[in-house]
Amino acid sequence: MKITGFHANNYLSFRDFHLEDIDQNLNILVGPNGAGKSNVLYAIEQVAESASDEVSIEEFRLNCNFNDVDDFAEIALDVEFNDENEQSLLAHYICYSLFSQSGLQNLLASGTNLANQLNRDKLRIFVDYMEKQVLGSPSLLGVYAGKICVKLSNALHPSFSVYYRFQSHGQEFFWYLHGSYSNVIGINRFKNRSESWSQQEIWNAWMKSMGEDTTMALKQWLTNERDEIPQIAFDFTSIISQGDTSSLYSLGGMNNHMGSDPELPSYMYLRKSLGDINESTSPIQSASVFRHIFRDTVIKTANIHVEPRKKFDYTEWDNPSSSLLDGSGLALHLFRLKNGSKSEREEFRRICNGFSKLTNGRKLDVQLKNVVEYTDSLTTFRNPLPRIRLKPIQKSTSTVPTRESKATLHLEIITLDQHEREFPISRSGAGIFELAFLCAVLSVSKSHIILLDEPGVHVHPRIQRQLAMLFEQAGAQIFVATHSPYLISSKTLKNTRRIHMDAGCSKVSSAFRPSDNPNYRLKSEQAFERNTNRANALFSDLAILVDGESEYHALPIWFTKYLEKKKNGIEESLSYGGMVFEDFNISLLHVDGKKNNPSYLRFVTAFDVRWMLLCDGDSLGANDNIVRQLKEFEIDIEDGMSFCETKKELWNKNVFVLGHSELDNFESIEEVKPFLDQAKEKFGNSKARQAQWIAEQTGCPEVLIDIFDRVIQLLPNV
Repeated sequence: MKITGFHANNYLSFRDFHLEDIDQNLNILVGPNGAGKSNVLYAIEQVAESASDEVSIEEFRLNCNFNDVDDFAEIALDVEFNDENEQSLLAHYICYSLFSQSGLQNLLASGTNLANQLNRDKLRIFVDYMEKQVLGSPSLLGVYAGKICVKLSNALHPSFSVYYRFQSHGQEFFWYLHGSYSNVIGINRFKNRSESWSQQEIWNAWMKSMGEDTTMALKQWLTNERDEIPQIAFDFTSIISQGDTSSLYSLGGMNNHMGSDPELPSYMYLRKSLGDINESTSPIQSASVFRHIFRDTVIKTANIHVEPRKKFDYTEWDNPSSSLLDGSGLALHLFRLKNGSKSEREEFRRICNGFSKLTNGRKLDVQLKNVVEYTDSLTTFRNPLPRIRLKPIQKSTSTVPTRESKATLHLEIITLDQHEREFPISRSGAGIFELAFLCAVLSVSKSHIILLDEPGVHVHPRIQRQLAMLFEQAGAQIFVATHSPYLISSKTLKNTRRIHMDAGCSKVSSAFRPSDNPNYRLKSEQAFERNTNRANALFSDLAILVDGESEYHALPIWFTKYLEKKKNGIEESLSYGGMVFEDFNISLLHVDGKKNNPSYLRFVTAFDVRWMLLCDGDSLGANDNIVRQLKEFEIDIEDGMSFCETKKELWNKNVFVLGHSELDNFESIEEVKPFLDQAKEKFGNSKARQAQWIAEQTGCPEVLIDIFDRVIQLLPNV
């Protein structure tokens, strides 16, 4: 399964929120704290859990934000079931729902004397034949792509429902999983659940869709009056569409009161596939199919930083669960892989190799310390690897074992350095365990969806960059919420979405639109690669762009002195200290010359980052004129005005020009002039060091005080 879109309304921080064009491999969510990045992961998880199990109205309502009584809250995922096993489950469930040998027999015999004439062996053959028609029918392709929705109305008597909406042959269907219309497939709008179809009515719809001639041919074949089975083309849409399309319909297998055909191949297939969920005596519900798909597919690593467990009850070995959902169960997961089938042992090797690459050659292993046991079921484990570390099994001295303490596995994850010295992973830093866990998570199959909240926070920036490459290479679909600029590269820029707050609601923006020219994308990626400090702007509330090297190195010092003066309300001290740009979530970006202004402005405007631009007087000259550059961004400044008039207009657009003529620049600032000669004598041609030294010697220039005042005004919540 892959997610292709996410939608939310009146839920958590979302109002009319849409995350579209989702990548099939890697999706990175960035932005300031409290913007809603983790909310996206949580909402995706909520949809998956709602499709898997019934969620109460009260539980869902806690996260809803209604404006009035007519409002509704909804979270939804656009999904594609592109895995063969997933498609097979859905198709077999349709078969199970549409077929019953007894239902067909009763229909054909009703009102006639055919009851004793129908050939039951041929009935079985026909049902099997029709199942094969269904499984290979093009009309089922529409079932494999749709929208999983969780919806709650805010009416006096609220209705809560979880449904799967899809289209087939131009007709829209609603497949209800939980809530008011549980286990029902419907068309258009609905009346009430009492209008569901019985198995007899389903076969009647079959007859109508086949036509009288085909139905007659079928009866003749079933009574041995015809030699060849009639050819019937299955059309899912035409069968479900029989009758009043404003009503609510149910497929037979979806209701508790409907019986099951134990000889039906699709029934037996579903029982085998869903055996861990359904009791053999109960009808198979449609929710069981979605529960099976979502439980096996979505991995939300909520406990990525917890300490690994060492002791596991024998029942956890006998009934393996998705231990990757909880980092504490990593030891058991690794131990199963190490002693599993050939493919599982290969997966264990991949995890160990990935860990070794990330940790400069460290090795990863898992030890069986001992087993306290009372049965023979856990006395032997396979030894497929050359470096197996199984300690001798110690028999318990107890004479009367209790059922609760039948056996306990003692497992420990260890790492080995270049000298083969062993270290329990619990004695290593948090980053080492996190890397082991991430390597295990990233080894899962291509059909999985992995939700990672703040991965790599405990590891070095170099390793974070390597993690970004692993994310790109992983076959699974990955959603990453992060504050790390090291996870963003020119290659992942197209997969990066910035989540930010606007009028109290989460909004999303991205670097590119689907309609963007490929040439434009390539140039943007190349520009990002040349200057990766742009990534810092994605996490900021404000980006200050400066086109001069001197300003870039002097502004942080002057900003601190400005804040000191603001704080004390008296003349500033010349000592360096106090708050800095980062304390206000401000990023300072050096555009490296006014010719690069458009490239940086495209970047910050595409991601909806608040920005301001500080440039020298020559930006209003003939070459690379800032007024002409701004027209691309729909910022129009009247032509033909004087330097001072143009400068004033630009001020209103948050573009600040230093000086009073085209010749003015950093060196023209009054407070800077007295120190220029001494700075050049001390630091030669280093403009960066000159600017820093001058800023340390002077107070904040008057011309910058007004600019810094505007900076504070542009910040949210300040």
